Amino acid sequence: MKINKRKLSLKRFVLKIFYFFIKIITIIRINSDPEYPSQNYLLRKYKKKQLDDCLDYHKKNIEKSVLVSKDFIREYSIKKALSLGLVESKLFLEFGVFKGTSINFFSNFLNENQIIYGFDTFTGLPEDWSGMGSIKGSMSLDGKLPKVKKNVKLIEGLIEDNLINFLNTNKEEIVFVHIDTDLATTQSFILKNIKNRLANGAILLFDDFYNIDSWLATVKSLEEEFSQDQFEYLAFAVNSTEVCLRFIKN
Repeated sequence: MKINKRKLSLKRFVLKIFYFFIKIITIIRINSDPEYPSQNYLLRKYKKKQLDDCLDYHKKNIEKSVLVSKDFIREYSIKKALSLGLVESKLFLEFGVFKGTSINFFSNFLNENQIIYGFDTFTGLPEDWSGMGSIKGSMSLDGKLPKVKKNVKLIEGLIEDNLINFLNTNKEEIVFVHIDTDLATTQSFILKNIKNRLANGAILLFDDFYNIDSWLATVKSLEEEFSQDQFEYLAFAVNSTEVCLRFIKN
């Protein structure tokens, strides 16, 4: 009887060890093989499909563009805008300023009489960023404006509340636009209201335009307002999501 009890206890012990190792092996497989079914399996498949679709869509655009780093695409874009000439009487705009890193960078290429205007609430996203991990209020500076250069002017508040009044007050053509608002709804509003004010050859620099799950919403916001013959792809950031385009006035 004692021998049977010992055998039973040993069997239970061996089974515990066996199931423990099965659990460890399963965890290793889930984390090492992205295709192995897990709680993240569908999300991984979704992300892969988004990027595959993005490549299919942009393949021809990429082949016709220069491929540069994230840091250089900003320099490339602002210099392209400045090469249009007579830019002292034109508008330079940024939508989505956050901490002021990019707008201060662009201002370095302008002289002290050339102003670049930055639009932002400085209280974070006004709504959830659908399909992404940022919710309403993300990236907030609690209403505190960042430090900017002398030739930078910040316009605080919702873009939807300020842009039309700004354009009515400032009648010059627009030669440079940097859009980093994350939300496609805001991008659509911006493009709808600036398209008739863009100079021929104006430069549009988009964040979140490719190489990101939300790329399609951004592209759609462009295509809803502009026909294919109204813009030309110039550059893609190889290590980021930024794309530079040139506006062509028909």
